[in-house]
Amino acid sequence: MSDVLQELLNEIPDTYQKTVGFPTWIILKAFALGIEQGLELIAKSYLRLNPENLTGLDLDTYIYYRSDISRTQAVFAGGVVTVYGNGTVNIGDIFATEGGVRFVSGEKVAVDGEADVLVSCEVAGTIGNVPAESVKIMPVTIAGISSCINKQPITGGYNEETDEHLLERFVLNLQKPPTSGNIWQYMQWALSVDGVGDCKVFPLGHGAHTVDVILLGSDGKPASDDVVLNVQNYIDPDSSGTGNGTAPIGAKCFVSAAEALNVNIAVNVQMLSSGEQEAVKEGIQKAIENYFANIAFKQDYISYARVGEAILNVIGVKDYSELKLNDTSGNLEVSERQVPVLGQLEVNYG
Repeated sequence: MSDVLQELLNEIPDTYQKTVGFPTWIILKAFALGIEQGLELIAKSYLRLNPENLTGLDLDTYIYYRSDISRTQAVFAGGVVTVYGNGTVNIGDIFATEGGVRFVSGEKVAVDGEADVLVSCEVAGTIGNVPAESVKIMPVTIAGISSCINKQPITGGYNEETDEHLLERFVLNLQKPPTSGNIWQYMQWALSVDGVGDCKVFPLGHGAHTVDVILLGSDGKPASDDVVLNVQNYIDPDSSGTGNGTAPIGAKCFVSAAEALNVNIAVNVQMLSSGEQEAVKEGIQKAIENYFANIAFKQDYISYARVGEAILNVIGVKDYSELKLNDTSGNLEVSERQVPVLGQLEVNYG
């Protein structure tokens, strides 16, 4: 018996028959069900007043109508594929990796022996970021074209903004209101562009009446050239200070990607009996990259201990020794315009 029904029955005098199945009990039970549904709806509505309880479209709607802030969208990776043969590559022709990541030609190119073709991933997001020499399949035969390869990595793909990051931007907007071209205004402008994960603003970075905006991609690494250009064009095209972007007239804005601090890591690893070398190394790489992304623009040093902890938490790792960060056994300093990026990873097993 529900608490609501019991409370209703308690309010009825005992001169009435309130036993289960009698009219009084049946009527009050139906009424109690309605009250319980109403109370449940009120409780759910109350929770929706706190944006921390919202996700997806509900969070988008809550934030947009209170701040005009919209979730940034995923960005397509793009690059160059070199094709060989004698024929024509048309717009829309497909190239792919062995793992099935597909890329679409964005231009018509006549091929006489060899030619470069601009391509973009079919699907937006980091899935399109692939290493060099991985795009070498043509799912549909192209007349006269014998083979293809991407000589350089294909990059620039970014995932859709997460709920957590969108909420952070909303809170920043409330706590540090953007107005009249202040620092927070430049941050809001930059963070509203697809592919931007974080930024720093340096007033007078190039002298009087200038502002420097330094960007991270949503992957925690230096922003791609396309993202930098999009932010530059949005705020102040060509850094002219003429007011053709969102920046006020007279304020010249210079947008650039964060400087990459390449960190080469070497470590000796003792594996558990169930571990596999390839999987362990891949796990170590992902763990370190996640740590670097989490501290980007938030911490001015790389913690030697935290890197060791990340390695130790990888599945298959029993212990480690002789950890070196850029040939040192200690913390590494990160300057205010830098972000750490994993360089060469050397894992020795013993």
